[in-house]
Amino acid sequence: MFIILYCVVLGIVVKFYGMELMHDVKSAIIFVVGATIGLYLSVEINSIPQKLRARKQLAHLTGRAEGRITSHYEDTYETQDEDGNWHRNSRGTVISYEFDVGGNTYTGQGYGSWKRANREQQTICYDPDHPEDNLPLYDIDSKTKTHFIGLLLYLVISFAVFFGLIWLFFGVIYKG
Repeated sequence: MFIILYCVVLGIVVKFYGMELMHDVKSAIIFVVGATIGLYLSVEINSIPQKLRARKQLAHLTGRAEGRITSHYEDTYETQDEDGNWHRNSRGTVISYEFDVGGNTYTGQGYGSWKRANREQQTICYDPDHPEDNLPLYDIDSKTKTHFIGLLLYLVISFAVFFGLIWLFFGVIYKG
């Protein structure tokens, strides 16, 4: 959706500025930065309802406890490309854990950071009235927050793609 909007805006800019845009690197960079920020905002705005829904569903998990990771496995799924080759993809590491609240031991399962940090414990969020309703804090954060490193990578890649498109298709880089 945004790529179509981007192409329409680029067409309008080229129409009004004509060939001046073709040799002005500063204008191209400003346009690419604007398009990158616009793309980020478009994606972030589309994810806001999903994050708000997740926050509402998980708001009752206010208790915190240190959970012991008892097992873990890689959650994978397979896809087939147009040549018929199968590829294995990962959704993340699923952990099983147990934690103690009020002298009772509870168990649960959810996405965790065991693989990346090689951790043996993880913070577990639970409902104080019903501790059997629980999830790892890592899982909750992944559903309700935007992560800075992912955002930074997304913006850099988007910038490179947009700048490359302008360079390849519209010859914006001044050659002489």
